[in-house]
Amino acid sequence: MEPLVARRSIRQYSWALVVAIAFMLVSYKLGMPRGANLLLTALIAAGPAAVGLIRAALGQDAILRIDEAGVTDQRIGVGPIAWGQITTVQRTRNRLYVGVEDPAVLGNSDTLCRKMNRPLGKKQREQFGVYIHLQGLDIKADRIAAAINEHICARDRSRV
Repeated sequence: MEPLVARRSIRQYSWALVVAIAFMLVSYKLGMPRGANLLLTALIAAGPAAVGLIRAALGQDAILRIDEAGVTDQRIGVGPIAWGQITTVQRTRNRLYVGVEDPAVLGNSDTLCRKMNRPLGKKQREQFGVYIHLQGLDIKADRIAAAINEHICARDRSRV
């Protein structure tokens, strides 16, 4: 099976920048910002979208990688999680929960992103999985879930 590599989506930030510019033009036509306020409105409305677009265009590193070694997510610093360690995979909209047998596979670093992805009321030692956010990637969530299911089915067939 060929590896699936997902990167940041340029399209998402492009649309955000277009909407921000449209907002700025409409507010200018309505006479809201003048002079220095126009610059402030431009920075507030279009600044984050422009930074995200530049970051997505220049930083085309792999964010999520699914291959024979396992699942690697660079955003939260996890991976590769070997296929033999994965016990459950559950998808809810744009999130994928990957449950593992041994929490040591996830590593010891307790990053801010990991703290935010931890289910409420769970401590680090009780967490036996990780949430992978599929939003903002250049590959659709259905294709990522299908690739993971394909690898898990191949693993289960090899066990029999």
